[in-house]
Amino acid sequence: MRFTKGITAVFHALALCALPSAALSAYVGGSQSLPPQMWPASLIEPAVARVTVEQARYAKAGTPVVVKGSIAQHVGSDQYVFEDETSSILVSIPDQTWRGQDIAPTNVVELHGTLKKTPRLVKINVAKIVKVQ
Repeated sequence: MRFTKGITAVFHALALCALPSAALSAYVGGSQSLPPQMWPASLIEPAVARVTVEQARYAKAGTPVVVKGSIAQHVGSDQYVFEDETSSILVSIPDQTWRGQDIAPTNVVELHGTLKKTPRLVKINVAKIVKVQ
């Protein structure tokens, strides 16, 4: 009986060695994480639908928004007027958000930000600017 168990164990070991190499293969290369600029956008930002400025005006405070249009005018410090085909809205764009981009009123941009509302003011606090044209 002992002899039979030993033979069975050897048989199973040989059977495993005979499996195709694909069945036992695994990635053996280096493990290095990708820099954030190479991550898919879906991992970095939650999915946010693009809305018009008019739609953004009626959204709840704190709502993440993406609007597409142009930055029409600088009105002071980090405050700008943004417009699309439906309306215009005040946006707040901190210096670091520009990331060295030159953007003119003729450029089309996407602004990613959060809606801020007070009883007398509706604006978008911009976190990201994407130059479309």
